[in-house]
Amino acid sequence: MPRYFFHILHPNSEPFRDEEGGDFDNFEQARSEAVHGLRYLALDIARQGRVVHGLSVQIADKDGTVLETLNAHESFTWR
Repeated sequence: MPRYFFHILHPNSEPFRDEEGGDFDNFEQARSEAVHGLRYLALDIARQGRVVHGLSVQIADKDGTVLETLNAHESFTWR
């Protein structure tokens, strides 16, 4: 089962590098988890009155290759 890592980036704080990662059946499953986590994190940050703009998560494989970067401000339709 492939392992993926979710690195969190925000211009107002130090980057968070996921050192543990998680096992997923495929990239689509990992991406879905990253989207869910990023939405939750963005909502939590916004509730604190902090800036969400620039918040993103990088999905990386076990070799450290970034497969996709999801940006909270540009990538999601907020409902």
